[in-house]
Amino acid sequence: MIKILLSAVGLHDPLGSDGSEGPIMGAVRELKPDILFLFPTRRQVNEKLTSTEENSRATTEKLGKSYGNLKIYERTLNLPDPTDYGRIIGLLTAEIEEIKAQYSGSATEYSVSITSGTPQLQSAFLVLLGSNRLKAKAYQVVDLRYLEPGENRVRLVETHFMEESNQINRARKFFNKNNFESAGAELLELACYTIYPEREKKAEVFHDLTTCYFHWDLYQHEEALKNIEKCMPQLRKYGFDDLAAIAGEQKAILEEIIALEEQEGYLNLVDLYHNALRRLEGRQYVDCLNRFKRIYEGTYYYVADTRLNIKQKKIENLSQEFKTILYRKKGYLGTYDISNLYKSIKGEDIISDNLEHQLNDLARQRNLTINNHGMKSVSKQDAEKAMDLAGKLLKKIFPEDNIDEYCFSRLTLEKVESMIFDRI
Repeated sequence: MIKILLSAVGLHDPLGSDGSEGPIMGAVRELKPDILFLFPTRRQVNEKLTSTEENSRATTEKLGKSYGNLKIYERTLNLPDPTDYGRIIGLLTAEIEEIKAQYSGSATEYSVSITSGTPQLQSAFLVLLGSNRLKAKAYQVVDLRYLEPGENRVRLVETHFMEESNQINRARKFFNKNNFESAGAELLELACYTIYPEREKKAEVFHDLTTCYFHWDLYQHEEALKNIEKCMPQLRKYGFDDLAAIAGEQKAILEEIIALEEQEGYLNLVDLYHNALRRLEGRQYVDCLNRFKRIYEGTYYYVADTRLNIKQKKIENLSQEFKTILYRKKGYLGTYDISNLYKSIKGEDIISDNLEHQLNDLARQRNLTINNHGMKSVSKQDAEKAMDLAGKLLKKIFPEDNIDEYCFSRLTLEKVESMIFDRI
């Protein structure tokens, strides 16, 4: 690990007016870097403006005598106006990017001494650290006059808490809006720039979990399974047993959904229902109505399979017994076909006439929208009605199950959100 220290150069470097050790000397003594980058300010045409080039050379010379293995590089800043924040930040940003590029292939640990230089230079370093331009720890070298007996002269300055808190808050908001990809991106960036190793590890494993949810929400169940398998050992390793338990349940459900393939079952129907509810939350009403139609049809195909033992969806492949009941002899089974077959064979309706009429009416309305044959838009009211009817249908067909307690429901996501963002 290469330890790199960056510092502006002040008028009290390398020594104070009383001959005491200056800030840069103190920082080097305590932090013991392998490489030191000094940022003096260049002498301008107006000689009344103070420059620190001579101080930088004197600091380099003095450090060279005491720390023979220390590599020192001076990168002079051209600042006609040493109070110009915009120019200072611009110059420092360019310098830092060059240094990062120079050592990009090496394992590095950056530190910044923020004591030397003008107030503007000190502030600029803090701004750049806070904005994640450089993953580094900031240190203040305390004036000897203010040092308590036995106190360490070099103090760590907490500079990242504000931006890191902002990143965590942004990730939480994205997560609550079911924007799992953006939540994961914020967590990944947090893992890259945080100076706290424990937070880095947490952010990485939570990123894997949100990436699982991103793929799951897109119906990419195989990719979701890969990500949840990746993060589960890490969840247990860091002591998140409650979250690991939820992830374990989700992993098992994903495996069952994948195993169903094209066949309708309780899990993939309820999974689609909660997927549709997330579309409703995100005001994606067209997608919501599309999923409603598939839930409606899929639930009836499930009934045909499990209660009538009809495995085929093409009418021409049915047994003669079933064909004689139906009016038409070709095409794919529709919900009305299954309803007629069920009533003829079982002597009762699958669901109440009222619910079936509402389902059929909304399905016909869908045919007039851009989801199917027409150009009509889909309103919020249509989407809300679709979800209400889909929920009623599923609860009628699966009365023994609580579809609201599904492992990828809003209720579960709210629990996961607290487990992630209250701990990071």
